[in-house]
Amino acid sequence: MTKIILSTIAAITLGAAFSPAVLSQGMSKEQQDVAVYKGIEAIKAHQYSVAIGEFTKLSNNNPSNGEYIALRGSAYYDSGEYGKAKTDFENAIKKGYNKHLIYEQLNNAIGHTIAPNQNFSGETVGSLLEKASAAIKAGDYPTSIGVFTFMLDKKMPTKVLQGSYIGRGQTFLMMGRKENARVDAQSAINSGLDVPQSRDLLKKATQ
Repeated sequence: MTKIILSTIAAITLGAAFSPAVLSQGMSKEQQDVAVYKGIEAIKAHQYSVAIGEFTKLSNNNPSNGEYIALRGSAYYDSGEYGKAKTDFENAIKKGYNKHLIYEQLNNAIGHTIAPNQNFSGETVGSLLEKASAAIKAGDYPTSIGVFTFMLDKKMPTKVLQGSYIGRGQTFLMMGRKENARVDAQSAINSGLDVPQSRDLLKKATQ
């Protein structure tokens, strides 16, 4: 399940999922909260079409609310429809939902679209890192992006995830994708890896 979904669950728990300023004309606050809850529960149950339907209904009722589009993007992402997830995350940003988390999820969706249909299941962290390193040396950046994105999708130790942000960010930078590299560098810093390596990557990505 994506981080956007998890953060939304926390917001609902606190009773402040969405601000009154973004309530739609056709649905009450309570109706919107119910629809969000149904969408989240559907994702947890792997009923992605149901979740997408709920979030689409919410988005259609309030086209200016980027959060609803981001939630639908999360449903697409968890269902493996990364191209549609990418489009939704981009549209959510355009509508003002511009927290770093949405950029992070967009980077993950982009990672999957750059390296489609790659499956690294069953490999160890060590073998994955070797594969990524060999790919970078060979100039096979899509494979490197695919490895690091795969690792970021998994529940791995913090240090492994931090290293994956840096590795993918450096690969993005070699591809000339500075904005994607900047996002990964900032993600590494936000996760606690505020070291010269991540700061250097951030600096190069913003030059």
